[in-house]
Amino acid sequence: MLKWKYLMGALVVGAALAGCGGSDGQAPVQTETPAAPAEPPAPVPVKYSGTLSFGDTIALTVDAPSRGKLTLSFIDSAFGLRGTVIGNYTNTDGNFTVSGLVADSADPPPANLTAKLAGIGLSFHQGADGLVGEISGLPNLLGTSTGLLAGDIAASAVTIDPPALSSLAGTYNVLMNFAIYDQATGKPLAGPASTPAGMRFDTDGNVQLCNSADLVTCATPQLGKLTLADQTRFPGAFDLVMNGGGYFRGRLFVNPNGGMRFDMNYAEAGAVATGTWTIQPARALVAGELDGTWACSYANRVVDGATAVLDGTMVRETLTVAGGKLTVASRALTLPLMLNRFQDDVTLNGVAIAADGDLDAEPGDPAADPPTFAHVFLKTGTDSLAWLNLSLGSILQGTCRRAS
Repeated sequence: MLKWKYLMGALVVGAALAGCGGSDGQAPVQTETPAAPAEPPAPVPVKYSGTLSFGDTIALTVDAPSRGKLTLSFIDSAFGLRGTVIGNYTNTDGNFTVSGLVADSADPPPANLTAKLAGIGLSFHQGADGLVGEISGLPNLLGTSTGLLAGDIAASAVTIDPPALSSLAGTYNVLMNFAIYDQATGKPLAGPASTPAGMRFDTDGNVQLCNSADLVTCATPQLGKLTLADQTRFPGAFDLVMNGGGYFRGRLFVNPNGGMRFDMNYAEAGAVATGTWTIQPARALVAGELDGTWACSYANRVVDGATAVLDGTMVRETLTVAGGKLTVASRALTLPLMLNRFQDDVTLNGVAIAADGDLDAEPGDPAADPPTFAHVFLKTGTDSLAWLNLSLGSILQGTCRRAS
């Protein structure tokens, strides 16, 4: 963990001129009544399976039960969410907005979720990185909680067959983010905790994980195993269990761009650990690759007692990268952006970080200048980033899309 605290055709009018004779020697012009335009074919529903960033597994189907509708099902939730809801979508230049959510009578959600449907916001777009978007205003139904949830969505189209396990072999970078919740109150007991990490899969599904470290220099990686998940409930997903007990277990979903998303969800002894890891093939970033303006959003947290809890809203931020520097619009602040490294000179190809202090500062050193906040990025597509917005006492998880 960090030392410092841790997305007409033309109408044929049939101008058939009939060659009928007339008394004036001119053929009368006849016209055919145009046929009514054919009804467009019914759209083929597209089903997606994936995750919400606070740690739940969902299924979305576009154009189901009919054209212009979207079906959202809560498949596995740490927060008591279940059942299916149906809404209407509008599509503006590829950006979909869902409204008018109602309960599906064939798979009704709990009453206290149904009561909140009018306040739920849902938007998404479809692209090379699958279906990505965000959701807000969901109720936290864990224990006695009356709080709200928000987060980003990452899902992939369901195919007939899952990818071959051997096709996942390779070295990856990870942005981990999770928290441990009290099952009685629904409030965090610990976290959220976030860090970059390195990960490797072999062709048999054996896993190595190194937190805040490069696999090349990691002396004692944590070991684990990847196996095919229940394909009825989680099509295309794999189960991941890290050895030695603990909370690092859940389901891994493969994205169409070669990356993955891990839904961490494990309950034990009155607590549940949940969150998501964004996993991308390790590839060094080159100078200028992230240059441009990025439209970012994160799930907001507020202080509740001694913990920071999700409040059900998403916050917008504009970030600009140019000349090796990151500018944060809300702070009117520009910071150096370091590529392919983390603290202690650890190499993490594909990760970028900007901080307002020395990442290698030792805690308690009076001469040190530790950062009070930092931004960590992992590139997930040509125009998309996973994003951690870190400050003392606060860890915020979000995504960015290139705006220019």
